[in-house]
Amino acid sequence: IWLKVGARGASAKRHFLFSCTLADDSHFAVGLSSLCFAPAATAFWAVWTCLLIYAGPAGVQGLELQLMLYPLLGVMYTTVIGTSYCADYLFIRCHHRSWYGRVDIRLASLTLLISIADFALRGSLLETFLLVFVAAVAFCSSGASSSFEQWVRRHILWHVVAGADATYGALRLM
Repeated sequence: IWLKVGARGASAKRHFLFSCTLADDSHFAVGLSSLCFAPAATAFWAVWTCLLIYAGPAGVQGLELQLMLYPLLGVMYTTVIGTSYCADYLFIRCHHRSWYGRVDIRLASLTLLISIADFALRGSLLETFLLVFVAAVAFCSSGASSSFEQWVRRHILWHVVAGADATYGALRLM
């Protein structure tokens, strides 16, 4: 997101919704919080394994689709751990989005959309809406941070909420 920053029509542009100093480029806790997606990845892999071993007869409504979606989401959440770590810790710089940042945004968005679709196939519309709403609030809160310190706290919270939502979505109604 490009935002004009400064007084009345200044031509300066910034890449993030927060400002920071040169010393505030990365924070170890944000990188570590990328591991919050590990329980979701593990849950998708575990449920898929259980479905392969213990699932009922072929032809159960939606089973074949879930047998395709669960390993796909397992791979995607496993990959999100690495791209998130790289984008939010290793290659982050103030006012610049790294290549990993662009990859992370696209992969995380696609992963979220597929997760929503997968859960919507199994859950109620209200429950799906609530999960999406909670994740959207956490994400928007992170992006609306006014300082680096606030962004650190909010981005960690975003990782925790997104990971918990995804883990819940993997384990619910299977």
